[in-house]
Amino acid sequence: MEDTGWHTMSVEVQGQYVQVSIDGTLYLDATVPALTTFPAHVGFTAATGGSTNWHLIDALEVEGFICDE
Repeated sequence: MEDTGWHTMSVEVQGQYVQVSIDGTLYLDATVPALTTFPAHVGFTAATGGSTNWHLIDALEVEGFICDE
């Protein structure tokens, strides 16, 4: 989103069911059969396709996670 504004994003995963919304608009609401449990970490990446931009994250919240080690 190229508008220099802050946006709220939500990713919810329950088993193979995934919902992704940005600023309250639902962009993904689907079952992903290939999604299986695996050891994972939270990470971020971004790209501009050319020049440079800032990619900032503020107020990250992770809720309801399960860690089996």
